[in-house]
Amino acid sequence: HIAAQVRAEKDARNSEQGRQAELIFFNREIIRLKAEGIEPPPVWTALDDNSAGYDIRSYSKTAYGLANLLIEVKSTTRDPPRIILTRGEWEAAVKFGAAYVFHVWRLPAEVLTIHSVKDIAPHIPDDRADGSWQEVEIAF
Repeated sequence: HIAAQVRAEKDARNSEQGRQAELIFFNREIIRLKAEGIEPPPVWTALDDNSAGYDIRSYSKTAYGLANLLIEVKSTTRDPPRIILTRGEWEAAVKFGAAYVFHVWRLPAEVLTIHSVKDIAPHIPDDRADGSWQEVEIAF
């Protein structure tokens, strides 16, 4: 019972840290889009639908107009930084390709690094025989 309670408290702290990182990024993304004259504003997708595979839908300018920018926000207080990536997040990343990016926030310093699907791909394990991975820890 005590172990389950400790795990639940740790999960709650990690969830709160993740939401805090999403909020920090979301507010910065609003400012970036306004500065670049991009409308519409970003959408904090994860607040309403955690199954989308990304946290924030934003936009970037291209030579052909606006393109979707799908952002998975990860946060860490560890040194060296590391994140946990779920299979569902990875499947969304592969599905959306170049439109999908990982924003890794090192807290509490609020240091951001951005990683493409191509950057993360070498860290993804292979399924073997009857086994399949469900989440992976990636160190940077």
